[in-house]
Amino acid sequence: MSILKNFILFSIITLIIIYVLIYIFIINFNEEDLIKNIEDKYNIEVVEDIPFEFNIFPKLNVISRLDIEDQQNKIVYENVNIDLSQPIFYYPGKLQIKVEKILFNNLSLDNINISGKINYIKNYFNNPNNYENIFDGEYNINGNIILQTTNEDKLLISFLKLFFEKLENNKNYDYAFSKLIDAFGNERSNFTGIIRKDKNIIFTNDILINNQSNSILIEGKFDTDNDYLDSVLKLSQNNKEYLNVIIKGNIQQPEIIFDQNSIFFENLKSGNNIIEENILKLLNSLLRIND
Repeated sequence: MSILKNFILFSIITLIIIYVLIYIFIINFNEEDLIKNIEDKYNIEVVEDIPFEFNIFPKLNVISRLDIEDQQNKIVYENVNIDLSQPIFYYPGKLQIKVEKILFNNLSLDNINISGKINYIKNYFNNPNNYENIFDGEYNINGNIILQTTNEDKLLISFLKLFFEKLENNKNYDYAFSKLIDAFGNERSNFTGIIRKDKNIIFTNDILINNQSNSILIEGKFDTDNDYLDSVLKLSQNNKEYLNVIIKGNIQQPEIIFDQNSIFFENLKSGNNIIEENILKLLNSLLRIND
C-alpha cells in the first residue's frame, strides 16, 4: 500500500514540476521580443496573419501564421504556418511548419512541409536569451520547386534541346543532354530530405530534387549568422552522376564552380565551342551568377 502512496505522491510532484516549468516558459515568452529579435538579427519584416496562440492542457501548444520578407536577400515567405506542441507527460515535442510559397531570385518553392521531433522546452532553458535555438533539431522536409526562366532563357533552352536531340539520335549516351536542358524549363520538381539545425548552422547531406529522369542531390551547410553558404549540387540521370556544382560564399553573391572533370564536360569536347559557351551561358543565367 505504501508503494502505491509513494507512486501517487511522486506523480503529483512530477505534475507540479512540469506545470511550474510550463508556467515559467510562458511568462518568459514575449511575442514582441521574439519577433523583434528575429527581425533585427536577420534584417527581415514579419507580419502576423494569426497572432501566437498558447494552450497548456492537454498539451503545450503554440500556433501562429506569418508572412516574412527578407529585403536584403530578396526572399519572400508567404503564409508560414507554425504549429509547435509538446505533451505534458512525455518527450519529444513536435514542430510542424507549412509554407505556401517561397520566392528567391528565379526560384519558386511551394507547398513546403517541415516536421520534426524536438525538446523545445529543454532547448529554451539551454538558450533562454536566444529564442531561435528553440528550433534546434532534425527535420523532414518536402515540397515542390520550379525554376523561373526568362524569354531569353527559353529560346536558348529550345535551341540547345533541339541540337542535342539530333546529336543523341546518332549516339548511345548513358544520359541525354536534351533531358537535362529540358529540366531547366518551367517544369515543377519535387524535393525531399532531412535538414538539421544546431544554433546558427543548418546542414544537410540528403536533400533530393527529382525532375523527369534527372535528380539533384544537395549536400552542405548554411551559417545563418554570416549568411555563408557552402554546398555541393550533384546532378544525376538514370542513377548516374554526370555534373557537380560547388556553391560557396555569401548567399547574396556566392562563388559557383562547375566541376570540369564531370562527365558532362567530357562529352562536350566535340570541338563546338559555340555550343559549350551557350550551355555555360544558360547555366550561369539560371543560377543567376551575375546578379
